[in-house]
Amino acid sequence: MSSIFDTLTFALDTTPHVIRDYIDTYDPEPDDARARFTAPDALTAAAHWYAANGIPVFPCKPGSKTPATSHGFKDATTNTGQITQWWTTNPQYNIAIPTGLFFDVLDIDHPTLAWPQLRQEITTQTLTPFQAVHTPRGLHLYLPPRPETRNTTNIVPGADFRAKGGYVLAPPSIITPSPAYPGGRYRWAGTIWPTPGEFTQHDAVREAAA
Repeated sequence: MSSIFDTLTFALDTTPHVIRDYIDTYDPEPDDARARFTAPDALTAAAHWYAANGIPVFPCKPGSKTPATSHGFKDATTNTGQITQWWTTNPQYNIAIPTGLFFDVLDIDHPTLAWPQLRQEITTQTLTPFQAVHTPRGLHLYLPPRPETRNTTNIVPGADFRAKGGYVLAPPSIITPSPAYPGGRYRWAGTIWPTPGEFTQHDAVREAAA
């Protein structure tokens, strides 16, 4: 079986500056941008925003990553009626999006731990992330999907890979603090929202979805 590094690879000279800047300036405290996500309908509006841009969503229980539906990521949809029903039932449901269709996600839970080894291991090809999300304890890098990749935990210490059969929480989802996990919101790195359609306008993403 090929290594995840055979298919998930970056050239060091094309690594987005957001990763290095993030590691250098990491601040776990909420910032002004997060305040924009505190409106009562923020999660509902965001769920519809993703669906309108072709990204299927499904709900997770408030403050957690646990699916609120029976079949988890298999229930993901862009159907506005279903989305309205879910978030009317509970406007505090988190937003989850399946990986492996429009994108894969490199989930870096401990940037200062994972990044040095990622720089050393990932050197053979160029595959540039097209979006990044700050998470309560790290960073999500959104990547063009590779059909041959699968979910892989701990690809290096402090980092997991989310691909076909997986999912991630999306902004502005929020995690309730616990002894095992710091609380906080998911937020886009650099901007509040990506450009509408940014996920699906990416060439590799569009080709994979065809």
